[in-house]
Amino acid sequence: FVEQTLADDFVDCEDKAAMFCFLVNRYLSASTVLLYSRDRSHVACGIELPEKVSNFTFRYNNKPYMICEPAFFGLKPGETELSSDDIRSLEIFD
Repeated sequence: FVEQTLADDFVDCEDKAAMFCFLVNRYLSASTVLLYSRDRSHVACGIELPEKVSNFTFRYNNKPYMICEPAFFGLKPGETELSSDDIRSLEIFD
């Protein structure tokens, strides 16, 4: 449950990504996906962008998405600690 993230003393990247996706869905009405890197044991999220946007990170179901890293401080939307190879091998959960 995403509400538990607010009460816990420790939250990991999975908790932060799930909370971020919940907030984006709820308040921005944008579609999101959870992104799992098995090689890095890391979870991030992707936000679906309008079709006309050119600065997307990856495509999923032929729609542009931008990766977001709620678990890392200082990274802007579209920036990631994952390599290009990591991004190509992500498991996507919608």
